[in-house]
Amino acid sequence: MHTFSERRILHGAAVMLVVLMLSAFQSARAQIVERPLVTGQHGIVTSLDPLASMAGMKILLKGGNAFDAAVATAVAVAVVDPKNSTIGGQGFATVRVAKTGEVLALNFFGPAPKGATVDALKGKDYGEGYLATPVPSNVRGYQELHRNYGRLSWAEVLEPAIELAEKGFVVTADFSHYVEQYKPLLSKYSATRDVFLPGGRVPQPGDIFVQKDLAWTLKTMAAEGAEAFYSGPIAKRIVDFYQKHGGLLTPEDLSSYQARWVKPISTTYRGITFYTPPPNSSGIALLLELNLLEGYDLKSMGHNTP
Repeated sequence: MHTFSERRILHGAAVMLVVLMLSAFQSARAQIVERPLVTGQHGIVTSLDPLASMAGMKILLKGGNAFDAAVATAVAVAVVDPKNSTIGGQGFATVRVAKTGEVLALNFFGPAPKGATVDALKGKDYGEGYLATPVPSNVRGYQELHRNYGRLSWAEVLEPAIELAEKGFVVTADFSHYVEQYKPLLSKYSATRDVFLPGGRVPQPGDIFVQKDLAWTLKTMAAEGAEAFYSGPIAKRIVDFYQKHGGLLTPEDLSSYQARWVKPISTTYRGITFYTPPPNSSGIALLLELNLLEGYDLKSMGHNTP
């Protein structure tokens, strides 16, 4: 049985387990799912969940810019669609700064803990669980985007996600399906079991899914800044959690991590330039695919692609 203070770090720890377990499957599935759009006269916000997209649109309507909305949407995804991304996950960003016309890439794909050596992992199962966790890096990336280009305050940008976590959201059939599908895996760890199987049951469509511990984490980040996740009270709970369960994350792993601005790579496809972050991003595969496709007349093959 976890105490409340122990459970508060679940979304700095348990959700990192979930993103590792589900990311490979979801990457393939996300390719064929139509993204819902929330549109306005002067902007569009999109993610794989309408509530997350609405979070970004709220920020635009409040006077925020595209960077504010992107961060708000990403953090809201961690609340309503954790199978795709969490605040304990990793990421990349490709952005265009309207004032300068620059196209920039940000790498916030965290490395393995420094203690994850061959000797430390030899003979152990690190395919899932406490040893599988890299340095959580999404929050650092969101911080970097907002600090450099955001317009609203950090606390304002986190408000929509905090509301979704604290007051809850209506469980969809998709959310319930994935929890049911991965119930055996989620049940193996007390952290994921406590969050995603409240009362020992799979949340059903129509239920209100409240995440008080995640709300506390986001509120702490809003009040104390993103740094609270890397060297403040959230960081301490994350490290304590992993060390208690035999993980490798240390205070230094968290406090020393920084997102990196890198030069994007690009190619042209029928007169349009496409940019992605360079490796270790897999975006180069997309550019190669576009280069291959340019040699074919897709319209004559029954495709509407230009």
